[in-house]
Amino acid sequence: MRTNLARAAIALAGSLTLLLPGCAHTATPRNTQADWHATLNQRLPEYGHRNIIGIVDAAYPAQTRAGVEMITADANQIEVVRAVLSGINARDHVRPVVLTDAELTHIAEADAPGITAYRDALAAALNGTPASSLPHDKIIATVDDTAQTFKVLLIKTPLVLPYTSVFIRLECGYWSDDAEKRLREAISAAAPQDNHPIVHTDRADPDIFPESWRSAPIDASAGPLDPALTAPAQAVVAAALAKYPAPLLRDNLKAVYVVGTLRYRGIAAGGTNSRSSVYLAFTPRFSEAALAANFHAEFSSILLRNHKPVFDHAAWLANCPEGRNQDATGGVDAIKSKRASLAMDPKLLEQGFFHEYATSGLENDFNSYASRLFTGDPFLWDAMEKHPRVKAKADVVLRFYESLHPELSRAYFTGLSAAK
Repeated sequence: MRTNLARAAIALAGSLTLLLPGCAHTATPRNTQADWHATLNQRLPEYGHRNIIGIVDAAYPAQTRAGVEMITADANQIEVVRAVLSGINARDHVRPVVLTDAELTHIAEADAPGITAYRDALAAALNGTPASSLPHDKIIATVDDTAQTFKVLLIKTPLVLPYTSVFIRLECGYWSDDAEKRLREAISAAAPQDNHPIVHTDRADPDIFPESWRSAPIDASAGPLDPALTAPAQAVVAAALAKYPAPLLRDNLKAVYVVGTLRYRGIAAGGTNSRSSVYLAFTPRFSEAALAANFHAEFSSILLRNHKPVFDHAAWLANCPEGRNQDATGGVDAIKSKRASLAMDPKLLEQGFFHEYATSGLENDFNSYASRLFTGDPFLWDAMEKHPRVKAKADVVLRFYESLHPELSRAYFTGLSAAK
């Protein structure tokens, strides 16, 4: 009888957690302890760099991404965390990096009785394991993004405290972050400096910005890149740079800075550019594809600024609807006023714009075309066939790049798209 009452109490507590912001779904039937242990032991030899294992609370949602595998465990969540970390640490090929909900630190005991004891227990269980935090929604997005390419295992526990999910990103166990940093520096140092910009992933100091940016009204600042993202950031930027002829890089781009956070003029940004440098923000919630697109967008601004005479400004404006101020440079204002959506908009496509942010100024509009060309986005070529204004503006961009270097021909860009 007491057992039944206890189970009923747990079920009631689980239903109450639906009222909490960090909760989204009720718990599913639980596997036995042997089941989840067996699955974990089977997955660990298979998993490697960039796979994720999550130990989640009872109301963590079931995600639709095919790469996400969810199992259930009728076990104390802290004990599952200990077991997973123990299993990882017992293996030579991987090491753990922990990610928790940023909200967990701020929950009051009065709002979630037991949360203080939980925080203490989790800190003891982690026992010095490298850890960082992100807002809950961003963690879910990170899991979803990771599962596009890499497997994710979620172990759902009966814990009914909010924002208590623990995620463990696997890194290479026989290769350290410091070793990776030294390798990338050696590769960068060995590259012909007259043809290739220097790619920095270890700097976020004020000196990376032009002196005029370090005070009002720009007030540019950066936060350090997560060391675990150094290797993917270097690889993404190297692949992006390889798409440009060496003389174009030599004459227009001296440095690329990949940082953890980027702010200027009071906004958080994914990227910006100076006269000869590109600045990119990269966090676990950003995909590598987004990082590449941001690089091409920012470098296109430098090229547009440095080669204005060969850009057919008149032809561009001729294909912009009346009332759209393409001479504006209102990107910052658009972000501040929440008019900077990057979602594809069918109505705007008819007018020659891919999204709302592109309407904030000619440069941002041009960026949206250039980034799609260099990432080989097939949607661009499809839109060119369906929307006359898109085709006309894309043709302006294609002529611009071919005028910068004959290798950047229409055939070159259609090849990038075909390779997708």
